[in-house]
Amino acid sequence: MVMRALGYGYKVGVVQFIKGVQLSGEELYIRDQCPQVTFHQMGTGFTWDTQDRCCGYCRR
Repeated sequence: MVMRALGYGYKVGVVQFIKGVQLSGEELYIRDQCPQVTFHQMGTGFTWDTQDRCCGYCRR
């Protein structure tokens, strides 16, 4: 979808949620190959392991 938008001349931004604080391959590629794309990494985001906020109902 990013490539399609770039092909049509649109401005593109990517927000990455679940990769944590480490540098990701996606970020490296966008930074080096697509400098016109705005990239934001938002920290740990949501994963089942790090933020399991189940109310307990599904475990009954």
